[in-house]
Amino acid sequence: MAWAAGALALGTRWALPRGALLALVVVPLALTELVLRQLVHQQLQAFERELAAAIQRRDHRALLPLYRARWLLRFAAPRHQLLIKLGLIYRRLKRPEVAARMLLEAHAEAPRQEAPAIAQKLADACYAAERYADAERFYRASLDPSQPVNPGVAARLARLVLERDGDAAEAELLLRQAVDAAFGRPGIAT
Repeated sequence: MAWAAGALALGTRWALPRGALLALVVVPLALTELVLRQLVHQQLQAFERELAAAIQRRDHRALLPLYRARWLLRFAAPRHQLLIKLGLIYRRLKRPEVAARMLLEAHAEAPRQEAPAIAQKLADACYAAERYADAERFYRASLDPSQPVNPGVAARLARLVLERDGDAAEAELLLRQAVDAAFGRPGIAT
């Protein structure tokens, strides 16, 4: 910010018009924001690649240190995205309760269009933590009526419904939706 004060001092000394003074301050700020956004985007992509590589190597103990090493992201990236990553890390570390807590926060903070995808991850974490009522609630929330049915979600929900109260009719309907969605044609499971 010292350069902004210096720009203002120079501008007033040279008696620049107000528009030129504003340009001396606003243009560098806008460029700085643009550069920071690009840097954060690159850091987030690199972090995702590193996480994926560690998961493929089954090196789950390296996941939290990878997160801690990306300290810039904790200050600049959207918080809900980092909470999703933390939730997935804790799932891999076999800590489903912590994963569910992180994903619940992410679900609460995320934009509406991202909520169904986060709800699915949250439902998986709740299922792993044996919180079946919450898992069912979030599986249902992840089935967005405006989107095609996710066959995996419909199948997991069918299993939960059948285990919960033995409602074979609803489970069958959900399984039919899953098969139809998997093959991309309605009515194939009849």
